Formats: sequence, C-alpha cells, structure tokens
Amino acid sequence: MVKKSLKDQDSDNLIYKQIALITSIINFIVALILWIKFDGNFIFSSWSSIKKNIIFYIISFLILESILIAVFIVLDLIFFYITFESCLIPMFLIIGTLDFNIISSTDFTFQTQQIIWLGFLLALATKTPMIPFHLWLPEAHTEAPLGGSIILAGILLKLAKFLPDSSSFFTPLILNLATYSIILSSFTTFRQIDLKRMIAYSSIGIFSNTIQGIEGAIILSIMHGIVSPALFICVGLTSKMPIYSLFLFIFILGNMAVPLTGNFVGEFLSFLGIFNKNPLFTVLAGTSMILVAGYSI
Repeated sequence: MVKKSLKDQDSDNLIYKQIALITSIINFIVALILWIKFDGNFIFSSWSSIKKNIIFYIISFLILESILIAVFIVLDLIFFYITFESCLIPMFLIIGTLDFNIISSTDFTFQTQQIIWLGFLLALATKTPMIPFHLWLPEAHTEAPLGGSIILAGILLKLAKFLPDSSSFFTPLILNLATYSIILSSFTTFRQIDLKRMIAYSSIGIFSNTIQGIEGAIILSIMHGIVSPALFICVGLTSKMPIYSLFLFIFILGNMAVPLTGNFVGEFLSFLGIFNKNPLFTVLAGTSMILVAGYSI
C-alpha cells in the first residue's frame, strides 16, 4: 500500500471538510425553506376558512412550531418530556373543540363512540389503575415521599370520564376486568411486607354501570381520597409516634369498609349495582370482603 505524503493527507482532509461544510449548508437551507413553507402553507390554507379569533389561531401555530423545534433540539430528558407533552396545548387550541357541552351534544355514531371509549379505557385503566395496567402504582407509592403518596392517592387517582352509550355496551368487559382486579390484587396484597405497597394494592375498586353502582363508586372514590392518604400519614408517623397506631387501626377499619363507615355505604351500593347486572360477579367480587379482612389483620 502506497503511503500518502503529509501534503496529500492535508489536501484530502480539506476536501472532507469542504464536503461536510457544503452538506451542512444545504441542510440548513432546506430546513429554512421547509420552515418558511410551513408558515406560509398553514396561513394560506386557512386564509378564508378561519373567520374568528384569527390572531389566536396564528399564535397557536407559531407556538406549536416553536415547541416542535424544541422537541428535536433539547438534550435534557426532563425538557424533552415537557416539550413533548406541551405540543398538546396549542394543538387543542387549533382544533378548537374544547367545550364538553359541544362534544356531548355532537351526534357521534355508535361505532365512533366505541373507538373513543376504548381509547379512554386504555388511558383511564392505567390511571386508575386496573390490572393489568397497575404495575406502576405500587412502585410509585413505595418510592414517593409521604406528600407524593398523599396527592397521588387522594387526588390524582380520582380522574375518570366515560361515554354513556358505549359504556353500557362495554359493561361486561369492565365487570370482568374489575372483578379480576379485585381478586388478584387482594391475593397480591397478602404477599407484601411493605405497608405502603399493601395500601397501594388495596386501592383497587369496582365499576358497574347502574345508578346504585355509580353512586357507590362516587362515595368510594371520595372515601378512598380520605382513608388512603390517612393510612400513608399514619404509616409514616407510627414508627416515631406510637400514639398514631390507634389512628392507623381506625383507618384500617375504614379501609375494610366496616359498618358505620363511608366505605361501607359505597361498597354496599356498588355491590347492589353489580347484583342488578349479574349476581355471579357480586359473589366473585364479594370475596374481597373476606380477603381485605385477612390482609388488614
């Protein structure tokens, strides 16, 4: 192999640098053209169709454009998450359909409702959570500080919405998932040695699309927002202040839904609602009353 002289190597390196520089300049010019065309295209395409709030429409597009650029240039994972999720805000403003009253009065076809409902189910089953989308919750409660567990259990897990017509259609699916979640989570709780994980696994509820079931679910949701944060507080304080063990026992009774507690009222209405739909699911879900007493003791 013939060895190149130092002068030839310098000449080759200069050519490589020139090629890289020219390629970078071309990429920059193309990016500028695409950016300009993007701005022009969305303005010209909406020149006559947008009649109201034009300034907010254009500002939303410009903000969205800036956020999209930031998504691809940030090097920090937290900023990537923030910019990635921030794209939704201007996009919602551009779409323009933000009023729940307008959405609820829209005549969706039943098939469209089913598709939308399944999308909501996937998101809310993870948020609630329901098995098999629950794995994040015990880890979150275990690793979170006391304040984080209180906010998570008391507020964030209460976010839920359903579309009425398709909810009736998918009620058997939800009853199967909820019953399976109750039984499996109860048995899983028996195996836990960390109190925070036990409280997390005991936070699984049930759903039935009846008046009694919905009322029971609302009461259970409210009481869970009180009892579960109280349990986390007592768990954090009992080791240092033994007097709080008495309060821990009281809130454990509330979590067991013993009579004279709000959980008992909510659980009774929930089971009544399920019984009106399918008595078999009532029997299966009713085993949770025995299981919850077992792991609570």
